[in-house]
Amino acid sequence: MPGSLDLVGALLSGACAVHCAATPLLLTAAASYHDEESPLELGLQVAAVTLAGGAAAFGYLDHRRRGPLLLVLAGAAAIALAHRLGAWTPWVLGLGGLCLAGAHLLNRRLSRACCGEDEITHEHAAADPPVA
Repeated sequence: MPGSLDLVGALLSGACAVHCAATPLLLTAAASYHDEESPLELGLQVAAVTLAGGAAAFGYLDHRRRGPLLLVLAGAAAIALAHRLGAWTPWVLGLGGLCLAGAHLLNRRLSRACCGEDEITHEHAAADPPVA
């Protein structure tokens, strides 16, 4: 299940990054306006960060690597900071989305390397010592 969460999360986060970077360009070309503060935008950002954080936390229980968690933190920080940057907002939101997508992909790779392709149980991870 964690591997599936990471795959779905990576796809959603990647789509979010493309959306955040491309929408302002497309809407500017159409002489329209993009509202990064709309409830839909904020809801999608919260959902992306929550999904990435949950998947990285579950992955950490398997592989004991902090990389995905750090990428989630970087992505969440970029998304939070972006709303204070004016014209740079879409680009920083896109960067945040890429960090979240990277967290999912790294988490998936680390889980597979640690635990193999079998995603049914990972009881051995609790017995393994933490790796920095």
